[in-house]
Amino acid sequence: MVSEQIDKAHLRNYVQRLICKKNALFEQLNNEKLIEIKQINLGEVKGIDLIIKEMIKEFDLSEDDFEGL
Repeated sequence: MVSEQIDKAHLRNYVQRLICKKNALFEQLNNEKLIEIKQINLGEVKGIDLIIKEMIKEFDLSEDDFEGL
């Protein structure tokens, strides 16, 4: 199984980076200068959030290990 072959610390680091990217995009949603791409950013936030949740579930990670989730 893939989850057994990949180091959990590496997975946690990757998920934490995804959370940071999601939060940066989320902050842009309120930026008036970026109103033209608001719907695109919203879609990206939702997509990244789904990936984060799936990775946490699939690899048996704890949500408590992540900041800004």
